[in-house]
Amino acid sequence: MVVMDLVGQKPLVIFSKSNCCICYTIKKLFHGFGANPVVHELDELSNGQQLERELVALGQQPSVPAVFIGGLVVELFLRSGTLTFILINTYTGSILIVVNPFTRLPHLYNVHMMEQYKGAPFGELSPNVFAVADASYRAMMMQSRSQSILVSGESGAGKTETTKLIMQYLTYVDPNVIYLFWQGNDVGTQYRYGIYFYTPEQEKAALESKEQHQKLLNRTIVTEIRPAKKFYRAEEYHQQYLEKGGRFCFKQSADKGCNDPI
Repeated sequence: MVVMDLVGQKPLVIFSKSNCCICYTIKKLFHGFGANPVVHELDELSNGQQLERELVALGQQPSVPAVFIGGLVVELFLRSGTLTFILINTYTGSILIVVNPFTRLPHLYNVHMMEQYKGAPFGELSPNVFAVADASYRAMMMQSRSQSILVSGESGAGKTETTKLIMQYLTYVDPNVIYLFWQGNDVGTQYRYGIYFYTPEQEKAALESKEQHQKLLNRTIVTEIRPAKKFYRAEEYHQQYLEKGGRFCFKQSADKGCNDPI
């Protein structure tokens, strides 16, 4: 993406149009601060339309003015003729403090932003809930220890939405992380959801079934579909597990098609 190549070259980059009044105000504001931004006037560039399409694809509506500091977009908000920089996140140590702006800020929480924070050292980029989620995920993977993220605030502060963003980020960096929320104490690489095939026909049927079910869901199906390897028979106490009483010592039928609740 050309836009991201350009914003990665300089610390302060502005995408503008020469006939845009708000763009002129933004440029004058930064120059008044003593900054020396790199300005790309889309209406004066041969690839201006391409850059504008890329900005829109990144969630920039309208496409200009677009301000990037350190490779990250800065939200600009215009209300009642007043231009405001939306900076809702800050850190105090490792604690993220967020103010609910009561407006949509898609640039802060899109796929592009998740990719920026993926694997980045905590504190290197602008404060964001993705940074907290990434730090916890990396600690869990490197230390093999459970992690907790506390989301606290008053009613209406955005706790639920923040939690959703954390889950969104975790499933972005590792779709299989969703296993951890369903397996209980059964944690480890030996636990997973999978379909293992012996023939091309079985693989085709599994892939088609997964594709059909995926269309009905708004979450990623993480079931892996791979060739079957060497089969290891489970321990004897696992054989006919339900008929022996299962986890709660209630014997049940294990016949195919049985609808007894497990």
